[in-house]
Amino acid sequence: MELYGRQSTDARHPTLRAALDAASTKVRIQLLGNDGHHGAFNSLALSQAKNAQGETISLSKATLAGEFAAYKPFVGVDGVGEPNGAVNEDARYLIDTHSMLYSDLEAVSKVPERIPQRLNSVGITAILDAMASRDGLPIYDELSSSGKLTVRVTLAQFYDPSRTLTPRGDIDYDSIVDQARTVRAKYAENPLIHADVINCLRMGFSRAILSRCRPPCPMQQRYGRFCSPSSPWTRAGTRASPAMSIPLRSHAPTCVRTPASMRRPPTSTHS
Repeated sequence: MELYGRQSTDARHPTLRAALDAASTKVRIQLLGNDGHHGAFNSLALSQAKNAQGETISLSKATLAGEFAAYKPFVGVDGVGEPNGAVNEDARYLIDTHSMLYSDLEAVSKVPERIPQRLNSVGITAILDAMASRDGLPIYDELSSSGKLTVRVTLAQFYDPSRTLTPRGDIDYDSIVDQARTVRAKYAENPLIHADVINCLRMGFSRAILSRCRPPCPMQQRYGRFCSPSSPWTRAGTRASPAMSIPLRSHAPTCVRTPASMRRPPTSTHS
């Protein structure tokens, strides 16, 4: 379900959590903010939050004071400090790893051809997936191999630095770049799909999680990037690094229309 605008409460439902619990305490409920930043969960969903080891420990006053302390700024609480249902930015991933990327991935994977069909029906023949994670690549692979990809696709690869760590807990930049290069090479000969960009968000969760990185950070040292005090990604812009040879872009749009000369839907020839 999508969460639009400001959500008001009332005497019977003083919090988002209470309102969602009124709908169900037996089915996990998640609201997705249409701005890409906000979310809300009922009690059952909050109870399924997992730590970095994959253990279910719940999102509660106790865990916000302990293991989930880093996420406290992104979790709304009530008068006694218990989560009120509002869970924003990266904290949503504690409950649902697909909270911002592919919330309907399972359903879409069953009928992927409906995506280009819908896009073509309104005159769109080229798109930019501005947060393309590896979980979503099989959708594009299936469309391409089946000949049903009738849009040109640019994949702006997205890697969450907080989920790509070394055994010591440091951000593994080498792994991120290696993964990006592998994906780029995979589509190098595909006439309809290109994956030669990495998207680095200028979002609150990036600043918060990466704030511990101060110049000179590893990305600057290894790949010649300028890094701001708040994030090793956010000031990179679109300048390509000779060492990395993959452009970085910051928070791109999700879809673009093509010039009139390119608006005829392409026919997939890649198999």
